[in-house]
Amino acid sequence: MKRFFVAPILGMAILFLPGISLAGFADVDTTHPHYQAIEFLRSEGIVEGFEQNGERVFRALQPVFRSEAIKVLLLAAQIELIDFLGNPFPDVPEQEWFAPYVATAAEEGIVSGF
Repeated sequence: MKRFFVAPILGMAILFLPGISLAGFADVDTTHPHYQAIEFLRSEGIVEGFEQNGERVFRALQPVFRSEAIKVLLLAAQIELIDFLGNPFPDVPEQEWFAPYVATAAEEGIVSGF
């Protein structure tokens, strides 16, 4: 599965954010260049981070899978998930957590296969 970095998405998001100072991810302090964007996305329930040693972490430098990016984009756009009635792509197993997000993105014309 292809990966890309989350920094460009967060960089775009930071342009539209008011000042926010919420407690959030253990690995993102207030001096992080994308602190406000990351905290906004966290506070809106768009990103959850990861559980690590009893703390929530963001892992800002970790590559993002396409399925994770689709989830973030759909949640940010507040697009309601469709019922997963069929498999739009042979490489998207119906039991995977990302299947409803991929199916919704396909239905909305956001993604297409080949």
